[in-house]
Amino acid sequence: MQLNERLRAARDRSGLTLHQVSERTDIGESSICEFEKSNREPSLAQLQALAACYRLSVSYFFDAAPISEPVVLWRSQPSSPASNDIRARFLEMCNQYHNLEMWCEDHVPHKIPKCGGSPDQFRNPGVEFLVSKVQKELDLGNRPGSTLLRVLEEVCGVKIFHEKFDEKFAACTVDTIFGAAILLNRDTPRVQRNFDLAHELFHLITWSLFRHEQCDAGKEVVLAKDDEEKFANAFARGLLMPRDAVIQAINPYLTKEGGKLTFDDLFDVARQFDVDVETFILRFSDIYPIGSTDEIIKRYRDTAKDRHLASTQMEEMDSIPGKPARFRALAFRALRESEISAGKFSEYVGMPRREVMKLVEMELKQESEANEEVALTPA
Repeated sequence: MQLNERLRAARDRSGLTLHQVSERTDIGESSICEFEKSNREPSLAQLQALAACYRLSVSYFFDAAPISEPVVLWRSQPSSPASNDIRARFLEMCNQYHNLEMWCEDHVPHKIPKCGGSPDQFRNPGVEFLVSKVQKELDLGNRPGSTLLRVLEEVCGVKIFHEKFDEKFAACTVDTIFGAAILLNRDTPRVQRNFDLAHELFHLITWSLFRHEQCDAGKEVVLAKDDEEKFANAFARGLLMPRDAVIQAINPYLTKEGGKLTFDDLFDVARQFDVDVETFILRFSDIYPIGSTDEIIKRYRDTAKDRHLASTQMEEMDSIPGKPARFRALAFRALRESEISAGKFSEYVGMPRREVMKLVEMELKQESEANEEVALTPA
């Protein structure tokens, strides 16, 4: 593709109008139009402004390879045109993360459990087999909700981002360059983020089973079908609440109350697994026959849910960084080793340039001090 074609493709991909691009870049609409028609060529400064607007690198406009965008799978896609900007931001962060890994020569190989066969295998009880496989391979323990995020980031090499959005949703993608990535809504409660994370993990594990037709068709934005979403929900419940651990946690209540549990009891047990009560009720029904879960959940919402939400408000005030801890650590390392400039560090981490310069000055002051070495010899 020629430069003008790539400029037009980049704008189409972002979902922005000529007027919107002009407002964001201070480049006239007529000039942008002429660039896209090959009547004029943009200056380097203009290309940099357009690249920043489209959340792309300048090299994208000069790449000779055909344009191929990763498929992004949404769980409840945000309304357009916001979805286009969110998608572009998500892929930009994935590429930034990959760049940092390459610059620091610190790449975590992707170790997501593999799943072969066909989608039909997940019909009951197929999901439970996959849950057992993943729990064993990732060594998640009896309370995976407290460890799943760190294991996926540090051991499996999954890039996980949290962003603030007005709508409740999550997304994931797999790319041959940057690997697997998940985008979560940081405005949702922690227990919901845990569930969304496990839910998206199912999609990553089964990507080749469900996405191959969409990838081959060149689709960039897709939604999972109802059956796949049901499988993913069942997988998330099973992964976060291992069967034996649930039975062990619930038995003391069953013995004490003569086989009956209150909603407060369910709330106490659900907290152990970092899930909400409604999710725990559904998981409980996977293990024990308890009648209509819809009726039980309705009664819970009518009588106890608001009280439980109020009691956890303070817990939900935790601060969630948009960029993963490893992403930020790599960025600091790249800055310290002069692999990136202060300006690039500011762009990646979202820190004001003034604060970045203070960090640089601090590093320069400490360079003269010897870095003490500590010998760790096994006994």
